[in-house]
Amino acid sequence: MGGALRKTRIISVATALFASNGYRDAPLAAVAEKADLTLPGLLHHFPSKQELLLAVLQDREQRDKALVAEAIRTHPDDVAALLEALVANNAAAPEGTSFHTVISAEATSPSHPAHDFIVARYARVRSALRRSIAKQSSAAGLSDEEIKALAVISMAVMDGLQVQWLLNPEIDMVANFKVFGALLRRAVTAQDTR
Repeated sequence: MGGALRKTRIISVATALFASNGYRDAPLAAVAEKADLTLPGLLHHFPSKQELLLAVLQDREQRDKALVAEAIRTHPDDVAALLEALVANNAAAPEGTSFHTVISAEATSPSHPAHDFIVARYARVRSALRRSIAKQSSAAGLSDEEIKALAVISMAVMDGLQVQWLLNPEIDMVANFKVFGALLRRAVTAQDTR
């Protein structure tokens, strides 16, 4: 197996272990074993656990960017439909959803190695979502504060549904988000009646 393929395998294994155990409780030795490597072999590719986590985060970021780009192409003028498509994707990819949820929760601690990455990621997503909502809601007369709040609330609903779904898979994350999506769509497309 070539170096690039081996790195891909290590990232895949680490994603699964971090998703199920969290960063702190997923030892590098377990990653090495599941990737059919010795610990020195793993450390040849990723010299530290923090570097491996960063590689996993960057891999997830690239995958997420591709999903968002596709959702934007499919739903260029409907932010609610775009978010619904992302939620449906998250429901179809439980390991990635679990990874995001677990690492984001762990990274609320400023000492966590993913803290700065996750803080910056949330800021980027909020900013992009705010721009999309502002573009779509120009006729609705929403204030900047309302647009900012809708971006934050939309992300909170997505993350909150993910947590509930991971705890109880009988919760239909997609159907529940569609209800929120309809409310969001109404808010951003309604004419200003103030």
